[in-house]
Amino acid sequence: MATINELTTQDTVVGSDQIVFFSTVNGQTRKAPMSAVLTYVEDNIDNTLEPIPLKSYLLADLPSAVANPYAMVYCLNGNAGAACVAVSNGTAWKVVALGATVS
Repeated sequence: MATINELTTQDTVVGSDQIVFFSTVNGQTRKAPMSAVLTYVEDNIDNTLEPIPLKSYLLADLPSAVANPYAMVYCLNGNAGAACVAVSNGTAWKVVALGATVS
């Protein structure tokens, strides 16, 4: 089976074009027409731009940074006692300091 880098590219598609979603372990592919994919996305994917709520923690209660690589949380007292956003780099939680008020 081809890897993602070996797949051919296509600049345009039409509604009847078949899209491969995955291949089974024995190499059989599962496909759907592009029009069905677009209908599914329009009906089921909320693409509105809304704020993403972050889960908040006290510093002592932060989950493991190792177990949550690339996660983002709101830490109520993580920047020398001040609130901050924190991002896990896979080893430790890193402070994203809160600056001036958005205006």
